[in-house]
Amino acid sequence: MTPKRPLAPRCSVRLSLGALLLTPMLLLTPPAQAQESLFPTAKLSETTLTQAGQLERSGHYAEALAKVELAITEQPDQARPRFLKGIILMDMKRLDEAAAVFQGLRENFPELPEPYNNLAVIRMSQGAFEEARNLLELAVSAYPGYATAHENLGDVYARMAAEEYRQGGAARKRQAIAELTATASPGAGKPATELQAPAK
Repeated sequence: MTPKRPLAPRCSVRLSLGALLLTPMLLLTPPAQAQESLFPTAKLSETTLTQAGQLERSGHYAEALAKVELAITEQPDQARPRFLKGIILMDMKRLDEAAAVFQGLRENFPELPEPYNNLAVIRMSQGAFEEARNLLELAVSAYPGYATAHENLGDVYARMAAEEYRQGGAARKRQAIAELTATASPGAGKPATELQAPAK
């Protein structure tokens, strides 16, 4: 699934099925309506936020986090700096903290699909596929044209199907072993009772 970068909009994290669900892979663009609401033209400290985004993209996560915290202090009612904070925390693998940020955005900005999507990405990386599916369905409900959520939802369904198949396969193997041992007679397999004299 995909994290999203507020400044050069890089949208919500897309996790690759083949490459460990912990790794953010594709970079996608937010839908236009969500972009308008997520990135309002309010009086944000654009310089501070721009610097935070640049630091995050160059891998200076601690410095980026400090900058974005300053932007949040300056404009605590805006979604954009808080969303960038969640992305930075994901980059730093501080997933529980990132999840708390996206959960807060869900509560304060329920019309935005991106927090649902990114929270779903975190839950997928933790193996909570059912919760991830529910979150992505909410994202699609909030913005039906949000391609990232649709694509991630497809990934969740694929992962859930693979997991169900894997568990079903293990169950079938256990059943086959049980059937084999049940059909074997209790005395099957004759043990040696004494040593035989070597042939001359």
